[in-house]
Amino acid sequence: MPLVSIYGTVYNNAYVVEDSILSLYRALPDFEENYELVIVDNYSTDGTWEKLLRLKRIISNMRFLRHRCSRGKGRDIALRHTNGDYVMYVDFDCLFNNELGTIVEKLRRICTKGEIWNFGFATRETMREQVGGWRDLNFGEDWELWVRAIKRKVKSKIIAVKSPIRNIRLAKNRVYGEGRYARNKMAYMLRRERNLRDTAVGCGLNPAHVIYSSDLVRPSTFILLCFSAVYSFANVIRGDTNSPAWNLVYSNTKYLFPEDVGLPREWLFIEWEHIDQAWPAVAKHVKELVRRDVGIHIALLPYRKLLISFRDYEVFKERLTEYAFSTSHKGIGKIIMLKH
Repeated sequence: MPLVSIYGTVYNNAYVVEDSILSLYRALPDFEENYELVIVDNYSTDGTWEKLLRLKRIISNMRFLRHRCSRGKGRDIALRHTNGDYVMYVDFDCLFNNELGTIVEKLRRICTKGEIWNFGFATRETMREQVGGWRDLNFGEDWELWVRAIKRKVKSKIIAVKSPIRNIRLAKNRVYGEGRYARNKMAYMLRRERNLRDTAVGCGLNPAHVIYSSDLVRPSTFILLCFSAVYSFANVIRGDTNSPAWNLVYSNTKYLFPEDVGLPREWLFIEWEHIDQAWPAVAKHVKELVRRDVGIHIALLPYRKLLISFRDYEVFKERLTEYAFSTSHKGIGKIIMLKH
């Protein structure tokens, strides 16, 4: 039986899925003996499924299923078919470097029942039974899962290290993100509408905030504003006071320095997003970081509403390069060094 099950879902990822899986295979030591891959394909139409079947000839410990599903539902189906003692999820439009293997091996040694770590690493029982798997959401599904885990008394812990994963979400036809999945303009608009709704649900937001934070100027704005009015009124009637997901997660997450678990200290890197919604929790963590090490650098990216803490400038520059070349971020904006 594999020690760790890695699971996820794919849809029209033919341009990168082979490189993604092979990089994962190379990054994880003794892959055939210690790991398995469980992947759900949402009936891709670009040859993704056929590429998966060809990869099966090279890497035997992979299992594939096909279901019509959202990203969250696909992950849940994959999770339910895992066999490992531990589970973790990844996206297969990413490339993985060898540092992933080092981090995962550390997680395998320190993770215990009732905890959730980097990459959603947890015991299979914790993720399936205590957390309850994934909701049927296409956006915000990871934040929703993390919030639900915390509310169900699962301990959230993160090793504060740079990510060993690089997103490759620009297809060969130069279409980015959600545009890869839509057959035509109408399908794209409907998918965007669903994603906006899922973001509001998954992140515990009023839909009006989603409009504001996404800088939307499109027909869906009017529809979502109407939904926002109904949503806000209903919440006032019920007396709901749920805070955004980021605030709850940051407030209840314990961050470990890389040296705490035997990793190189220069790997330290933490990125807090949506700090306008979670500043009290973020400020508390920053104060603790500086208390432990006055040499830590802190940078603010106001345009992206990001706060980044790091030790190694090369790690920081590498991350900024990813932002600069990602069409999803449309630029970095001004960088303010708060501490260096």
